[in-house]
Parts: sequence; C-alpha cells; structure tokens
Amino acid sequence: MPCLRDFLGAARAASFLITLGTGSGHDTIAYILDHLDLRRYFDVVVGKDDVPKVKPHPDIYTVTAQKLGIPPEQCLVFEDALLGEQAAYRAGMRCIGVRTILEATDFQAPLTVIPDFTHLTPERVLELLQEHLEAPKPDKQLAKRQYMRG
Repeated sequence: MPCLRDFLGAARAASFLITLGTGSGHDTIAYILDHLDLRRYFDVVVGKDDVPKVKPHPDIYTVTAQKLGIPPEQCLVFEDALLGEQAAYRAGMRCIGVRTILEATDFQAPLTVIPDFTHLTPERVLELLQEHLEAPKPDKQLAKRQYMRG
C-alpha cells in the first residue's frame, strides 16, 4: 500500500494511538507485521483469535477500543472491505474507505474514500473528523440491511 509506512510514522509522531483489527489469525498477523517491519507502529493488534465473532460483527473493533481504553465513538477505522466497514459502524466508529479492491461508490457511508495513503496526513485526518463531528452517525440498521441484501 503506497505510503502506508509514511502515514503510520507521521501518525505515531503526532501521538495517535494506532491499532490493527483484522480477520487474520495470530500467525498470519505476526508474519506480515514482522516481514514488512510494521509491528512498531501499532499499540494494539487484534485478530480473529482474540474475538468470538469476526467481521461483520463489531467484536474486533470493540475489543480494540477496550484494549486502548477509549470509547468506540472516539475511534476512526480505515477499511478496505464492506464487511469491515459494516463492523466499524456496528461498533459505533467512523470509517475512511481505502480503495484496494473496491471502488469509492461501493462504500456505504465513509467520511471519505482514499486510493492509498499517499496524500493523507494526521492533520488531514483531524480535519476530516472535525468536518464530520456534527454529522449524523451512520445508521447501523441501514448498514445491516445493505449488507444483508448483498
């Protein structure tokens, strides 16, 4: 993913708490984080082995927020999958869509959709959150209906 490492480093320098919530198991997570030298950027890592239900259930994200000790509504999720976006909304979190295999129009209600992390900065993330602070939260039932139809 272009510029992911740069964004993570800048977010870490800006004192953001950074987590990884993934449907992968511990062995896969360890291999990827160690192979790509990304482990040092994450405060918390939660995978499918840590939760009773995986995405689209919100467990991965709610457990992540609990481990950080912050309320879910103070979390922002970067997601590249519809089931993950749904899980974020069900957890009460806001989401930025990341286009990997999906088009921007495939996401249901993201703050924004980015092609990659090339032009994203911690300052821009804060601007997006501020712009949407008063925006209504995504309708959890709407998200549920949208995904159930698909």
